[in-house]
Amino acid sequence: MKKVLLSSVLVLSLFGAGFQDAKTPANQGNYGGNYGGFTGPQAQGANTVAGALKARDDTMVTLKGNIIRQVAHEKYEFKDSTGVMIVEIDDDKWYGLSVGPNDVVEIYGEVDSEIYRKNEIDVKFIKKVN
Repeated sequence: MKKVLLSSVLVLSLFGAGFQDAKTPANQGNYGGNYGGFTGPQAQGANTVAGALKARDDTMVTLKGNIIRQVAHEKYEFKDSTGVMIVEIDDDKWYGLSVGPNDVVEIYGEVDSEIYRKNEIDVKFIKKVN
């Protein structure tokens, strides 16, 4: 009975603390407060269509160019100075943004690579560039 009670107290103390370490203030972390992130050097991903077409699956990309046409639901042709490729932009990723073929956009996403087709980009965020 003592072991069960001691185990219960230990589990409650671990889960009740929210797994915060001594360096994380109570108002920060996974469940509220400041949602900052790493500010140092980042892994190099692709930044051109040509680079994204050659990149491995799940490689992070930042591309600047134009969405020239829609080819299927949530699938678009994206063009920059190095080539054209398909990008997938889920309806909920537009956040009310309207974009035409003449608008320059910057997209952030990751490469989706399959054996039977060319690489595509799964877009996580899109913004219009002035």
